[in-house]
Amino acid sequence: MTDEHRVAFAELLQHYGDNPPLDRACALLAAEEQPGVLPERIVSRLDIIGEQIHVPDGANLFEAVARINHYLFEKLGLQGDSDDYDHPRNSMLDQVLDRRKGLPILLSVVYIELARRAGVAVDGVAFPGHFLVSPQPRDGARERFYLDPFHGGEILSCSRLSSRLNKMGARRVDRYLAPSSSRFILIRIHNNLKRAYLQRDNLSGALRCVERLLLLDPADQQERRDRGLLLARIGEDRAAAGELELYLQKNPEAPDKALIAQQIALLQRLEE
Repeated sequence: MTDEHRVAFAELLQHYGDNPPLDRACALLAAEEQPGVLPERIVSRLDIIGEQIHVPDGANLFEAVARINHYLFEKLGLQGDSDDYDHPRNSMLDQVLDRRKGLPILLSVVYIELARRAGVAVDGVAFPGHFLVSPQPRDGARERFYLDPFHGGEILSCSRLSSRLNKMGARRVDRYLAPSSSRFILIRIHNNLKRAYLQRDNLSGALRCVERLLLLDPADQQERRDRGLLLARIGEDRAAAGELELYLQKNPEAPDKALIAQQIALLQRLEE
């Protein structure tokens, strides 16, 4: 089933461009990572939960958000996992729904998808170090407000977040408060999961993340290099050498070219 899920993931990206449906994409990720998990069941579960959120016709944005927050954080009990933050399960949509816990970005995906089912359009926002969501303004309003799903849907103003960014010394404050594409969100999810796998020396898991990252951004040569290095670590010497050679071809002035060239030479000797 892994190959089937990978193919479906690639087709989703090809069909939708920068904004594939997050529910389907995250369900396919979870299914590839966990044999026996069916992506259709994950999406159906979101549909069932979404049916429980009632936003009356004509409700203004603040009332709609209040109703969504009440259901997700009071009734459903959605919360951030502060105890085991970097565990891979916090990047798996099905496990986040099972445990009602996860990383900020997965909780944001849940929020975005359940709000959409309730008729409220919500964007993901890549605030530094802590992913947020922001309902799309409506009813003539222009200024956005933001919510933190990791902390119970706490509402944050643009001015408050701008002040935080200024204290960080960030330039281009607007850049960090702008909506993120689905593709960007998926890249960030995969980077989190890749890091979690590497921390646990799960090389095959990290390799799967890298391969999906290359589907998300085929031009990312750092991931191509990492694919070669991971292949070498699991004993796929010929494939590793080929990937690292391609990395150097694409990046002839790479700062690590001497180290990578040494690695290629070692892999080629092992193949002799």
